[in-house]
Amino acid sequence: MKKNQYNEPVDYWDSLADGMVALFLIILLIVLLFILYFSRSIPYNAYVDDTLGDDTADYNEPPPTPTDTHQYDNTETGKADEEIIIIESGGGGGEEEPHEEEPLPGGEGYGDEGENSAVFVEVVDGETLLPIAREGIEFELYDSTMRLQRLNDYYPVRVEHTRFETTETGQFYLPEKIYEGDYIFRALTAVEGYAPAEDTPFSLLAYYDWESPFCVTIEMYPLRSSITVRLVDKSTGDPVAGGSFQVFAADNIVTLDGTIRHRVGDLVDTFEIDANGRGESIALYFGKYLLRQVQVPEFYGLISGDVSTEVLEENGVSETIEVEKTTMVLTLRDALYDDITLPDAEFTLSGGTRPSETLVTDAAGQIILTDLQKSTTYTLRQTSASSKYQMDTSEHSFTVDGTGLIQGAVHQEMFIENRTTRASFTLTGTLLGTRVSDVRMVLQDEQGVIVGQ
Repeated sequence: MKKNQYNEPVDYWDSLADGMVALFLIILLIVLLFILYFSRSIPYNAYVDDTLGDDTADYNEPPPTPTDTHQYDNTETGKADEEIIIIESGGGGGEEEPHEEEPLPGGEGYGDEGENSAVFVEVVDGETLLPIAREGIEFELYDSTMRLQRLNDYYPVRVEHTRFETTETGQFYLPEKIYEGDYIFRALTAVEGYAPAEDTPFSLLAYYDWESPFCVTIEMYPLRSSITVRLVDKSTGDPVAGGSFQVFAADNIVTLDGTIRHRVGDLVDTFEIDANGRGESIALYFGKYLLRQVQVPEFYGLISGDVSTEVLEENGVSETIEVEKTTMVLTLRDALYDDITLPDAEFTLSGGTRPSETLVTDAAGQIILTDLQKSTTYTLRQTSASSKYQMDTSEHSFTVDGTGLIQGAVHQEMFIENRTTRASFTLTGTLLGTRVSDVRMVLQDEQGVIVGQ
């Protein structure tokens, strides 16, 4: 028998057994490494609810916690020692494939990576395309079959949404990803100064993640409306034809996108009054305006000051404006006593293209002159007087300017005085020359008729 260096016999079976154990351990290690490799390579098949909003108790086992999360992802976190359940319902920031045996609506391959996408929505002014910074504008989301979409928000608790509303910036994200297909946003909220947004369709044909979401722009157009003016005679209420008005911005006219449409004092429009006494401005943005008369109807005077108005409704605003005829009132009175007026005196009026005419004072001693032409000087001359009065022989004139005003006013008065022959008698004493009272005196004419006492 062979011996070793210590003069001990060598057992070949013991060496062979040691080698076999080592080989077995090496093979076992290799097998375990292969098992670990293949177990990490097999993708997890996420369980997906085919009815949005169902309870999580329908699922038998939870998917693993994703390492890439987002504030809009569909995650619901439990306590440290409790089971964690994550439900994918339309993407929610996850990108796992749905269970092959439970296809969801939205087309073939629905839910695959590249087809469930994040959506960002912005409400803008349809004219400027600038954001309408208004909070609380609500929308609903429908698919191509007009089925209302129900989406979930999972943080901090699960909440189902059928309505989605803007933040103070006029924007919002859908709370979770939605799948490839055609959709429609429908507006539910009326916004001051804007027409309701029309249905906005869009199509998802590619993958969009939260960092670069699919952007949907919803346009809303500012409302505009007209100012209608009805011009009437102040005395009769009858419509007055002719003339024109200008429209000025009373304040800065600003829409919700922050655009200044008109600055204070800007001339916005000029419109004319038709034969029926009506005029209408162009369509104006909502806000405060001033109406200023420019051209004045024939025989009428310019209205004093501007007319303030405000456009607040889609059906516009109507203003009734009263105008007055240019008027000169002639009053003939006693030269000594203002309260005594003189009727039945005649005057002639001439001026401009108006033919000369004879006018007579009425019982109140007045002549009222209307239908006076603009930019014309008129002349009055007395041709007869009341009994016992001497007529005024001087000419009296007045001018109507281009706006129908006489010395800056629509109404003016002219006073003409007539005198009568009067005698004053005083009885005095012959000695001292002092006045004597309580003496009756009479005045007689040449025929001895008493004419006064």
